[in-house]
Amino acid sequence: MSGAARGPKSFTREELEELYGNHPISEKNILARLERAGVRDPNISPLDLARDPLTEITDQNHVGGYDFVSQLGHAAGVSAGDAVLDLCCGLGGSARLLAFLFGARVHGIDLSAPRIAQGQRLTSLVRLESRVTLECADIRRASVPEHRFDVLWGQSAWVHLEDRDALLARWVRALRPGGRLALEDACLAHPPRSRSDRRRLVELEEIWKAHLVPQEDWISPVERLFTVEKLEDLAGKFERYFARLAKIAGGPGRDYFTAAEIRGCELAVTLAQAGVLGYFRLVARIRPYESRG
Repeated sequence: MSGAARGPKSFTREELEELYGNHPISEKNILARLERAGVRDPNISPLDLARDPLTEITDQNHVGGYDFVSQLGHAAGVSAGDAVLDLCCGLGGSARLLAFLFGARVHGIDLSAPRIAQGQRLTSLVRLESRVTLECADIRRASVPEHRFDVLWGQSAWVHLEDRDALLARWVRALRPGGRLALEDACLAHPPRSRSDRRRLVELEEIWKAHLVPQEDWISPVERLFTVEKLEDLAGKFERYFARLAKIAGGPGRDYFTAAEIRGCELAVTLAQAGVLGYFRLVARIRPYESRG
């Protein structure tokens, strides 16, 4: 590791649960938004949960929302019959879209029992229980179901974990031969050049409970186990996404977004504009065991 991250080196389970316990994206807020729009059960679809251009109060608790799930799914070649393992799945929004758009079977794991319970209810609401299962567990310690999945999925979530080497070494065993890694997350595009940007980075890491490190610190552990097939720089889309969220938070979403969420959006935009913060999309294929070095 380069040691470029400036924030706290570890976050407790309680801190992460508090972060998502106060998050504007929740079952309650999603259903309230649908009720106001006149969309009610049994007519609610996965797309109703996943898309809302006015407030972005959807089940897609990650950068890029619906569009990024679709794009990453296509990039990773997800298809009908694939078994996908979504680590740090949150409310299960990505899992439901992968099932709905691609016909995949998806199992999601997340640390937060309340988020998993909400996600299970949302999954039942849109009648996807046969394709989407959600489990509450700590992925740093949970047992690994070996050789059961075709795709290992991580979307705007693994940034909470400091030791990516350990994460991949543990969960690569869940993939079948030829399995793929589909990964998106924030990274440092360049070390902060000014004292003010260093302060902003520390503050953002604390708000997000994130370990923001250079892209190469993500890629190196991947390359020990996988062959990288696609790598895309999404820094521009990342900046525009948070600029839009900041605007929404000050307008139609003002009743939902907390002060911390708004500040996080503002910091993300400022650091992206300064060239400090980036975002990448990566697809890789597991290498045969005997060729890993």
